[in-house]
Amino acid sequence: MAKDEAYRQAEEKIEEALRTGATALDLSCKWNADDSEKLTELPESLCQLTQLQTLNLSNNKLTELPESLGQLTQLQTLNLSHNQLTALPESLGQLTQLQTLHLSNNQPTGAARVAGPAHAVADAEPRRQPTDDAASVDWQGYPVAEAGPLG
Repeated sequence: MAKDEAYRQAEEKIEEALRTGATALDLSCKWNADDSEKLTELPESLCQLTQLQTLNLSNNKLTELPESLGQLTQLQTLNLSHNQLTALPESLGQLTQLQTLHLSNNQPTGAARVAGPAHAVADAEPRRQPTDDAASVDWQGYPVAEAGPLG
């Protein structure tokens, strides 16, 4: 599959972040950007940015996220709002530093349940159920595989 311009630009931003050791990466688009400017998939190189603390993927056309997103274990803020996501990867449960997760304006189907830090949600309207050292966060409408407790 040929990579479009949005994908190539994202790869360039990722390469720059790798070179500089950046802790924040913005791959978002403006809300009124043309669809051709929006990402439909994430470059594989994104998972190499293990130092990232903030990742903004808002206002794209992402329909799924790679399991490798769970390798970004230093993430504190993840903005996935205004995409076309119907499911979340189980690996999000590995993001133990996550404090803010934006999921608004996506296309959820079914029921969801993923283990993660209880404080790791901003605008997803979750139901929180505390457990020993983590919480099962139920994002209504987001199907993900059941993940075990973090720790």
